[in-house]
Amino acid sequence: MNSKERVKRAANLGGPDRFPLRYAFCVERSDIAGCGVEAAADWEPEDPHQDEWGFTWDTLSDTIVSSFGQVKGHPLSDWDGTTGIEVPDPYAAGRLDGINRTIREHPEKYIAAGLGLTGMNRATFLRGMEQFFVDLYVNRPLALEIIHTVFEWESAMIEQIVEIPGVDAVGFADDWGTQKALMIDPKLWRELFKPLYAKQFEMIRGKGKDVLFHSCGYVFDIIGDLIDIGASILNVNQPRLMGIDNLQREFAGRVCFMCPVDMQTTLIHGSKEEIEAEARSLVEKLARQEGGFIACMDEGIDHGYIPRQRIAWMEAAFLKLAEEKVSR
Repeated sequence: MNSKERVKRAANLGGPDRFPLRYAFCVERSDIAGCGVEAAADWEPEDPHQDEWGFTWDTLSDTIVSSFGQVKGHPLSDWDGTTGIEVPDPYAAGRLDGINRTIREHPEKYIAAGLGLTGMNRATFLRGMEQFFVDLYVNRPLALEIIHTVFEWESAMIEQIVEIPGVDAVGFADDWGTQKALMIDPKLWRELFKPLYAKQFEMIRGKGKDVLFHSCGYVFDIIGDLIDIGASILNVNQPRLMGIDNLQREFAGRVCFMCPVDMQTTLIHGSKEEIEAEARSLVEKLARQEGGFIACMDEGIDHGYIPRQRIAWMEAAFLKLAEEKVSR
């Protein structure tokens, strides 16, 4: 069984030979090859950290080693809705080059084509997080204009991606959780955002592709909703925050979880024994015979605040557990 089939079976509960391994930074060892939408080929930023949408990334290079950083210069911070929103051309040349290149180079891998940071995340980058959440409650037409602009652009990209032979999944990255709860009332999320995701997920599922949805933080309250509208793989990097037993009780056998050992607790402060124990708990409670679990092997290696030794312990623990699964 090659990597492509292994992940497809795990994602769709079809009985893989073992749970898949996902290396974000070593595709040769990974069952999944990640790729994504790229900037237009003719786009020339004024600042090397500028995004096509007009905001700029502050990588905090003087204080923190990070793959992302924080957004500054929100282009719609003073927007009153009287002018249009400048939107990058979703059909510009170069957008799909990285996806096509990854498919050519790794035909045996499961190809997950990401849309980048999506949905609510992008809306807050444009407007500013605090102002966007205020708008949701006191100026909803303005917030909806931004939301629909973002989702329409993403949908235009999805229409193109799902027609590419070799793509197995379309990936979303929308961080909805704080360390305690969803960022907005779950009822409001279901009213405003769930229908938009449902339309996008249907576009993907209708073409026989999987939906891969990432969110950090506590998102337990909407996991059932994401499953109901068609999410195949849920990448949650803080399983301990929501309770591994809770995830098993409510959702094991209904969706495929893609997880590391908890990135905000165990992977930062845990001992070797604690990391091994949590890895085993994830596998024993979520990796069923029919599938349902993908191990993140090097998650957080680019963030800077997680000791590399602990990431190595996590990798070794998952490798041992994968071998045990095969030998049974």
